Amino acid sequence: MLRELDIPADWVASGNMGALEQMLGSAVDPEEARELQGTIFFAFPELEVDGVSIFDSPGVVDWLRLAHRRIPHLVYFLEASPMSGALEGLLRTIALPEETDDQISQIPLTAERLAELSTHLLAASAFAVDKGDDWRPIIDRFLDPLAEKIRLGLIEVVRRELS
Repeated sequence: MLRELDIPADWVASGNMGALEQMLGSAVDPEEARELQGTIFFAFPELEVDGVSIFDSPGVVDWLRLAHRRIPHLVYFLEASPMSGALEGLLRTIALPEETDDQISQIPLTAERLAELSTHLLAASAFAVDKGDDWRPIIDRFLDPLAEKIRLGLIEVVRRELS
């Protein structure tokens, strides 16, 4: 079951997270966490403009950056299909704005960016383990749009760090 969370424009403008930090925070009940795992996607209905990527709407990437900072394991909860934009959104939070004009395949994955991405993946993986969940399929699905070599390298980094 997918769960669309409509983020109001005033939250984006003010950096408001509402109850998301409590709802998705580290204290969430393990059973509830597993029920929500991989089901959440953010929508910004008040900011959507036909023919314009939501990530190009003012404040959206900044809001996502804030969400990933305040909920380090957020990847655990996000719906992973490319259509949901979860990976693209995360990559845009760690890339320079001028590098994100097109799509995720155009964002240079430098060593620094891969290290930052692995930090988010590790937080989600550790959270999964803490909640009694298997981290590997979660991370594998999330990284699916990336080239196999990059995906497998990131998974190996997470595996080593969790050991």
